[in-house]
Amino acid sequence: MNTNKKFTSLIDLLCYRGTNEPNQKAYTFISNGKTETASLTYGELEKRSRAIAAQLQEMGVTRGERALLLYSQPLDFICAFFGCLYAGVIAIPAPPPDAIRLKRTLPRLQACVKDAQVSLVLTTSQISSQFPSEWQKDFGYNNMLLWLFTEEISEQLANQWQELKINLDAIAYLQYTSGSTSTPKGVVVTHNNVMHHSAYIKQAWNYTSDSIAATWMPYFHDYGLIDGLIQPIYSGITCYVMSPLTFVRRPTCWLEVISKYKVTHSQSPNFGYDYCVRQVTSEQITNLDLRSWKTASNGAEPIRKDTIEKFIKTHHACFSRSNTTR
Repeated sequence: MNTNKKFTSLIDLLCYRGTNEPNQKAYTFISNGKTETASLTYGELEKRSRAIAAQLQEMGVTRGERALLLYSQPLDFICAFFGCLYAGVIAIPAPPPDAIRLKRTLPRLQACVKDAQVSLVLTTSQISSQFPSEWQKDFGYNNMLLWLFTEEISEQLANQWQELKINLDAIAYLQYTSGSTSTPKGVVVTHNNVMHHSAYIKQAWNYTSDSIAATWMPYFHDYGLIDGLIQPIYSGITCYVMSPLTFVRRPTCWLEVISKYKVTHSQSPNFGYDYCVRQVTSEQITNLDLRSWKTASNGAEPIRKDTIEKFIKTHHACFSRSNTTR
């Protein structure tokens, strides 16, 4: 496996993986932190992305149009994300609306739609059907949004994809802030930005062909997207993915996945490490073996020295070679 090849764009990256490492497992989704419920090889991801791109091209969606991506399952998202890239459509990762707090979450999405001049939404029929009247009626700022349910797209369309030439400075996607304190603000991210950043992460965190990744970070967060989902593709390794809600409900599942799959690289904001200190019990700790975990990155918010020291102290036995569990 060649992890030192220079890639010119995210499209070039996935095309290479899909062609040269088609059977290499790219992602496995861990439901409830325990059960493998879905997976993608690089070949499957690349083919699925081409099929989505071909559908966009067939619909007449033109290069440079903006698409809002709303998914509850990270593997569905990553296929749609690369599908947009393959079609030259600018992706906008966003959190799916929360039906319980619709009055709070819907205005944020509406603000993104208006600010980015979104012309279509990529999602699933299940997410769309949760809000049959309020959502689709009031969602668009111009009532002209196209809706595409990507699970309905046939993979047979993959061969109809028309390849595009991508400039390194071309926009790959727009990254929006959460909007928790003010109106969401978007940042332009180019292919060059992502490839340059990914190269530095790979070097700094010492990703190799033997690395194994795990993430629970949300895809609509820059930390979760770049370090959590894109870096595994860049390094050509397998990533085990969990839902952020699973981590919040039971933080020990993150550590259990690291232990079970011998994960070498995983990340969290500072609060995640603090949450594990406060919520993971001593009994749960005795069943963990974290000796494989080589790089535990911390970012996206202020890093507290005392949090890291408490995490290391609390889980010290899990990292010790004298740990006899598993």
